[in-house]
Formats: sequence, structure tokens, C-alpha cells
Amino acid sequence: MAIRGGSNIEHEEIHIKVVVYWNIDKINIQKKYPVDKTKNKDYRYITLDQAIKYLMGIVGKYKDDPEVNLKLIQKTLDRLEKAKNQK
Repeated sequence: MAIRGGSNIEHEEIHIKVVVYWNIDKINIQKKYPVDKTKNKDYRYITLDQAIKYLMGIVGKYKDDPEVNLKLIQKTLDRLEKAKNQK
């Protein structure tokens, strides 16, 4: 995902990646994926259970909306559920 903002340079993009983690604590995952704004590396950290809960909410909220294509979200949710069942 890319968002605009965060600097004085007009239209600079800041790329934020979401790291979904399990079987490791947040401190260690932050060490593995550190934020480094000088290299344009920015991360948000979310547990596996939080990610599943969030995506299930999105699917539930938009399941009857014909303008929202939920295939990618459902595919991601399926992958996360599979990972949860393997842990």
C-alpha cells in the first residue's frame, strides 16, 4: 500500500507494509523488520488473530456489495486461516 505524506517533498510516496506474525513476540518481529525512514521502509505489525478478525469483518461488511470484489481478501483470509491451523 502506498500513502502520500510524511515529508516536505511534494508527492513523495511512503510505502507501508503490514507484517502479520505468530509464534514470535512483537519485539523480535520489529527487530527483523525495522522501520527505517531513510530507506523508505515502514512497517505495521499485526498478530495473526488480529489480521483474521479484521479481514472477516471486511468480508462481512461488504459481502452484499456488488461493487466490492472480495476475492483477493477472501484468498488472503484463507491463507491466514491455513497458517493458523498449522501453528
